[in-house]
Amino acid sequence: MKKTTILLFLVFLALNSFGQPYSIYNHSIDIDLDAEGNATITERFYVFFASNASFNQFKEDSAQLGVDLEKWKEYDSDIRTHIGSQDDLKSNTGRLSFIEAPSDEKYIEITYQLTKPITVIKTSTSRLDEFEISKPVMQQFLERPFYVIPANTFISFILPPQSTIEPEDISPAAGITDTGTRIIVTWKESRTNDLSLDYKYWKQIAPRFSISFTVKNFIEKSKNEILWLTVAVIIALILLTYYYRKPLTKQAQDYIIANTEFGSEEEED
Repeated sequence: MKKTTILLFLVFLALNSFGQPYSIYNHSIDIDLDAEGNATITERFYVFFASNASFNQFKEDSAQLGVDLEKWKEYDSDIRTHIGSQDDLKSNTGRLSFIEAPSDEKYIEITYQLTKPITVIKTSTSRLDEFEISKPVMQQFLERPFYVIPANTFISFILPPQSTIEPEDISPAAGITDTGTRIIVTWKESRTNDLSLDYKYWKQIAPRFSISFTVKNFIEKSKNEILWLTVAVIIALILLTYYYRKPLTKQAQDYIIANTEFGSEEEED
């Protein structure tokens, strides 16, 4: 019995010696979409250190690991990209850093892009494109037949400007936040066999060119500028007229005299 206890204790020490000096308590994935369905993805792994010794050990480890994603994945299998696959990573976009926020939060951050879009066009018209999520990019969350988002994991889709979405077009149910310029759709802990996220992107249609419309629009937008310009021109004309009034009067008089036939000349003729 004593030997068994000692053996278990040694196993426990061995396991802890290979463990990480931190624990991950939150994992966020922000997917910032553009008008074509491509995205910049930012993953944050919020970590907790039980002691200063653990933190110092982590700093030593991270200095050795550098920014190589493969080395970090070997160091901790949870520190990896979760959207798409390793083959989908766009070259020269993967970036890893450790951040100590002013709020005392500490997290490991990975920023990357994929070679394929996150959402694809279902239908397209002159006014809008309707997008749907590309399910293959979510394969790492597939536990057949369900898509499973673990506890303390938050996946946020930041839709492009000019987008709209309806709650019934999202599965599983999600939180929807409208910032005024962007809509953010967030999934958290859930389990579903019907993964969907459909939204509409409204295009900016250029108006037909019209000279009258352009002039009218210019005048309406420039009323104050035109008013002040007109006043300035009028004042300038008044000042110029006042300044040159005497020379102009003299020139007018000389012109009249030079071109007038006097009565005495008519009598001589």
